[in-house]
Amino acid sequence: MAQIPFFVTACDYTLIGEEFFTASAYLSKKPELLGSIKGQDIVKLLVMVTMVLTVVLNGLFQTGWINFDILSYL
Repeated sequence: MAQIPFFVTACDYTLIGEEFFTASAYLSKKPELLGSIKGQDIVKLLVMVTMVLTVVLNGLFQTGWINFDILSYL
């Protein structure tokens, strides 16, 4: 782990973590790999939307604009 900063500065293109799997799926053009990447992206989008909606609804509840407490359902 201590060598990663030196590796990043020494290389023009560095693939770390998820980028490595995405690049291999893109280059191989295998439908299974591309489908799994698309599925992961969709799940990430749904999680992000859920997080934003939870924060917004909780903020509206705390200011008194709505009477719906989203955190009571989590």
